[in-house]
Amino acid sequence: VLDLVEEKPQLSHFSNMDKSYETTLTDLNPDHPIYENIATDDFGHPIGDDQHSLRAGRDGPMLIDHQYLRKMSRFNRERIPPRNVHAQGAGAHGYFEVTKDVTKYCKADFLSHVGKKTPTFTRFSAVRFDHGDNSAMRDPRGFATKLYTNEGIFDIVANNLPVFFVRDGIHFPDFIATQKRSPLDGLYHYNEKFDFWSELPYSVHMVLMIFSPRGTPASYRQMHGFAAHTFITANAQGEKFYVKFTHVSQNGIKNHTQEEVDELGAKDPEYLTRELKNHLASGKTAEWKCCMQVMPFEEGDKYEWDILDITKVWPRKDFPLIEYGRLVLNRTADNFFKETEQVAFCPGNLVPGIYASNDPMLLSRIQSYEDTQVYRLGALYHQIPINAPINRVNTYSKNGKMCVTDNNTKPAYMEPNTLGGPSEAPQYKEPLIPLKAGEIGRWGRSHKKTSEDYDFIQPRRLLLDVMSEKDRQLTKENFVTELNRVTKRSIVVRWLKVLSRVDMDFAVSIGKGLEDQVTKKEIEDCLTSEENVKLRTIARMKKIKGEEQKGKAHH
Repeated sequence: VLDLVEEKPQLSHFSNMDKSYETTLTDLNPDHPIYENIATDDFGHPIGDDQHSLRAGRDGPMLIDHQYLRKMSRFNRERIPPRNVHAQGAGAHGYFEVTKDVTKYCKADFLSHVGKKTPTFTRFSAVRFDHGDNSAMRDPRGFATKLYTNEGIFDIVANNLPVFFVRDGIHFPDFIATQKRSPLDGLYHYNEKFDFWSELPYSVHMVLMIFSPRGTPASYRQMHGFAAHTFITANAQGEKFYVKFTHVSQNGIKNHTQEEVDELGAKDPEYLTRELKNHLASGKTAEWKCCMQVMPFEEGDKYEWDILDITKVWPRKDFPLIEYGRLVLNRTADNFFKETEQVAFCPGNLVPGIYASNDPMLLSRIQSYEDTQVYRLGALYHQIPINAPINRVNTYSKNGKMCVTDNNTKPAYMEPNTLGGPSEAPQYKEPLIPLKAGEIGRWGRSHKKTSEDYDFIQPRRLLLDVMSEKDRQLTKENFVTELNRVTKRSIVVRWLKVLSRVDMDFAVSIGKGLEDQVTKKEIEDCLTSEENVKLRTIARMKKIKGEEQKGKAHH
């Protein structure tokens, strides 16, 4: 890791942690015996017999056996609480390298000059599935990268899709509950999932992506990564910008069909993890081009889309991707539990020059991720080597269960002080972010919607303009398969109503494909008169656009 840091910083309190037991023993007593290839207990005591527990006579009762007790108590505590989401995953080491100068947008030290490298650890994951589930099943994929910069840890916590299901964190536990096994019978249920989505129609943007081929990537290497949230950056002159971060796969894009997913579930449920491991173990690498979309800070409130709404994208025709680096993975995790399972990400791990915006989901995730890591790993999870920064840590935090550092108590253990302890540095203060005055309350977003069709315009563009005819057909088939598992017809009809507001023809084609068919009239009967008028207008515009495209093609 440190070999990648150009100007090697003063090492953290973990710099000597990897010294082997043999070296440590030799340092303490050169004549001390070294137990090479001899089994020991966790405290280094050699084991003479690990086949039998201690008994009173050959056929007598088992006695209190310290060796057995230690072995079993350690076994009983092997498991830590799994992540409630993103439990199943695969990890890899690598590095980030600056390829383009973006210092006019961001003053972060790891972006200071072209060619600068920063060590990284990346964890890919499935969002809703547990250890042992089919890794290829339809689901968003996590794509989180930890950068060990000279200014501390920078976590880019991304997914393989550019939007999300909900735009207020208060919905998140309920959303995840619909994706997990039911607490009543331990089975996956489908009524709850579509019932929830139909009650939050704006979720249709993300749902369309999940049911498209993008929802079943064939490899962690062959998918993009989107931080999705809006961040704020500042340059050395104090200019501020709104920014979105995107990783563009240089390994190609490949997705599985539903039939291939089902086949893998039977043959190799751990396929995605195995595929990444085998690829890197063969000496090959995986690479992404790191890009950002940049918006002048003053334009944030003027843009047609709410830039702090994670259910919307910034169209690239307005804000093209600006390359700033590359992410290269070149080595799998040395130990799955030690690194992949214990690595802990938080969107709040930001470095000077990159700051959180008022994006509601970003702010809720910052609070939630910190809390879940403390629950899983303990209050000192940042001392686990895979989570530890490489720069010197000068914190006034101290003590705590399992503390293994110098405990940060010299020369002073409180702040402020006159004893020579580390002092604050005003140049690292966060920039001032304008705030609209108002009353404290449980508010929705105040962004002015351009029309009642606001939440369906981008999904419609995705379906009709971005997807190919083949992708639309596969998306339709995927919806049909899953909706056939919904047992309440009223939920099916309500979800098709949501889809009809994206495109009536698409919704009707799904309704016709169901075992218990839903007609166009049933869908229309669910719509208000205003919604029906709007959809007829959209249908006319779609027809005119189709005729124009046919005319151009003929010409």
